[in-house]
Parts: sequence; C-alpha cells; structure tokens
Amino acid sequence: MAEELSLRDEIVSIASSESLPEPGKLLSYVSAASEALSGVAAETRPRSPKGRPGGLFELPRDRPTLVVPDLHARTGFLLDILGGSWCAGLPTLEALEKDLVSILFLGDGFHSERNGFDRWLAAWVDYRAGQPRGQAMRAEMRDSLALMEIVMLLVSRFPRAVTFLKGNHENVLNEEGEGNHPFRKYADEGQMVLDFFIAEYGIAALTAYADFEKLLPLVARGPRFIASHAEPLRAYGVSEIVAAPGNHEIVEGLTWTGNDESAEGSVEAMLGEFLPGVEGSAYFGGHRVIEGGYRARAGGRYFQLHDPIARSVACVPADRPFNPETDVRSVK
Repeated sequence: MAEELSLRDEIVSIASSESLPEPGKLLSYVSAASEALSGVAAETRPRSPKGRPGGLFELPRDRPTLVVPDLHARTGFLLDILGGSWCAGLPTLEALEKDLVSILFLGDGFHSERNGFDRWLAAWVDYRAGQPRGQAMRAEMRDSLALMEIVMLLVSRFPRAVTFLKGNHENVLNEEGEGNHPFRKYADEGQMVLDFFIAEYGIAALTAYADFEKLLPLVARGPRFIASHAEPLRAYGVSEIVAAPGNHEIVEGLTWTGNDESAEGSVEAMLGEFLPGVEGSAYFGGHRVIEGGYRARAGGRYFQLHDPIARSVACVPADRPFNPETDVRSVK
C-alpha cells in the first residue's frame, strides 16, 4: 500500500507543480524511461538487425489494454485517466499495480492544441520579440514536461505493461530526417520548443530527451489488436517494423499519414500478418482530431480515437472482439 501511495503522490506532485521541472529531476525521469525502453526483454521488444530495440512492442496477452490517444500537454486528462475506472473495474493506477491492465499511449506528448491556441499566440509574440522563455512559453513547457514526466515514470515503473508510441510530435530537435519533419501549426511550435529547451536545460539534456524519443516503439501488438500513432501509409510487415527505427519511409508512414492517405487494404493486410487467425482484430490510431468519440475507417477495422471534446479512450479486451459502442469510454 505504501508503494502505491508513493507512486500516486509522485504523480500528483508532478502534475500540481507550478514550476518547470528541475534539470536534475527531469534528467532522472528521462534516464529511467530510456533505460526501461532499451532494457526490456526481447520477448517484449524484439531487437532490430543492428541489435537495438526494434519498432515493435509486445503488450501482455492476459489482460485488457487501455488505449489512450494523443495527449498534447493535457496533464489533467492524463490524471483523470489514471484516477478513473475505465478498464478492469478499478482505478487505472491501481489496476496497473495489480497487473490487471496495460496502458498504450498513441504518442504526441508535446504541443497543446486547441486548448492552447491563445497561449501559443502569446508565446509567438514573445518569441518574435526575442523572448523565447516568456511567461506563455514557460506555461506551455510546464504542461508538456509535467505530462511527459508522468508518462516516463509509468514507463519506467511498468516497462512491460506501459508504453508510449512515437508520434509526429516526438521530435524535440525539430529535425528533418529519420521520418521526422519540423512542426508548426498555430505558431512555430517546433522551433520554439527547441530554443526553449536549449536555453532552459542545455544541450546535454536536449540530447538525452531526443535519445529517449528515438527509443520509442512505432507499433504495439496486443492480444487482439495492433496500433500506431497514425494510420499506416502502406502495409508493413512484422520484420519491417522490428527493423524500422531510423528508417525515414517507415517512421514517416506510421506517424504522419493523414486521413484518406493510407493505401487501400493496408490495415487489413497488417492485421492479417500481425494477428493471423484472430477474429475481429482491430487497429487503433490517433493523429488527426475527430468527433463522436471515435471514427471507424478501413471497413470498420481501424479506429481513430483523438476526440479532445469527448476525451475518449478505448478499453480493448483480451478475450473477445473489440466493440466500439461499449468499449470506447468518455473520460469526463
């Protein structure tokens, strides 16, 4: 019980802090999560031909999985997920500690979206005035880093049961290459985050965080489903995914593909290879904002979950086919 309370208290402390993370504390979370991602057994994270952790993460087959869409600096959303009973009949954090549930995050931790529109505009004004660490930008980075500290804590505490897939926003270097593209939407978010990170934490911390991002898997496989951040651009084989980290074409195809850009039959083909003979298997993703809690695509085999209004998550059972009408929950 003491350990459970300690973990909960640590999460609440991170989320409630009004200050940016201390450099040493941030680095401790980054290091622990990177160690967990690289040190997990090959049965969970098959190794690439180069001996590095591959792009596929194998989730436990004996429990349901809570699939969480794009977070985008929404620390409150994450707290509500961990504190509520959305899967396995218990509050998520308690179910995790009792080995009753897994959590799969679909990526995109940084960069608030619609809820941060005004803040980005204010930060952009400061940035163009030569103030990359103004009040608005500090608030944005406080939310993004607090959220990712909680994610990294969970990944390090539950290395087999919790993972976070790489999304297109996992690019703190704002680089072009290895499947990444510089990002801008409301302002010049990618460059603004990069400049802030360097000024606030230094190059060594930036490099450590970028290394953590590059360790993130691209595809997760559960007992009856697979998932990636975005709908696959084309059908990728298991061996391709295992060898995918650093491969520009595959990383881009699993993190940047927009709606209606996936080659016809890609989802079905991947489900057939990754889960042969599994009736009613499903593919999950986020990436683009949708309405209505979920959107079914690819003939009802691909389920898109990123609805910031409904705050939807999916409890994917291990012992029966997924039913979106009953298994997609709105976190209110």
